[in-house]
Amino acid sequence: MDYKVLQIGYNSAEKWNKLKQCIIFPLKDRSGNITSLYGRRITESKGYSLEYGKHYYSENRSGLYPNYPSPETQTLIITEAIIDAATFLQIPEIASQFTILAAYGTNGLAKEHKTAIKELKNLQEISFFFDGDEAGKEGVKRNAEEIKELNCKITAIATPEKEDINSLFVNYGKDSLIQLINERDETSFSIDLELIEKGPAVQTGHALSQELNTDTPNKITYETPPARYIIIGSLCKQLDKMLVSLDVQHLETALKYRTRLDLY
Repeated sequence: MDYKVLQIGYNSAEKWNKLKQCIIFPLKDRSGNITSLYGRRITESKGYSLEYGKHYYSENRSGLYPNYPSPETQTLIITEAIIDAATFLQIPEIASQFTILAAYGTNGLAKEHKTAIKELKNLQEISFFFDGDEAGKEGVKRNAEEIKELNCKITAIATPEKEDINSLFVNYGKDSLIQLINERDETSFSIDLELIEKGPAVQTGHALSQELNTDTPNKITYETPPARYIIIGSLCKQLDKMLVSLDVQHLETALKYRTRLDLY
């Protein structure tokens, strides 16, 4: 991790008692000035772990992370948390192609976010990449509803169940994130959101190949008349795990289901 590029630090509380024992991330205004701070607690407090991993902000929170989106932004990826956005900034294949913006949790498209997004004249697509739990899914629907009047495509990346951006990066590497982003489409949440017109129905009049397609080692596919099955995964860094993601796609309704499997 390049701490200087990410402009993050750690507050040991030796000189400043607020946001103590936190990794510190700067929130910036339109001019790139730091206006407030976000902290993620990484140590226990007085022998207890109740505060470990909690989120804190300095008083009178303002600003966006990593910064205000560039006026030339065409595709904007909105993450659920600031630490998720920081993960993407470390992946050149993502950071160079997309503009990254962190929300303030599942409820977190604040007025400042919406104002900054509405000012993007070249914006073509907004894609939400939230956690693979119920809170994340509901957060995508709620936030997408709030910006549905924008004249751009709204998509959602189907995060595997019980996974998030950081767990995918740690367990599977950057390729898993790149693949999920490349496979995003409007159909993932279109039925729930009722924001995006459903794509064309899949033709089922022809025979589907039922052979196991292993041309791509980290993406094995198998098709039957009602559904397509995709196994996504690569060797984990932990030697006691063989984790893969199973993606089941209904060919007529375009509904998707993802789950994580441990084959060990």
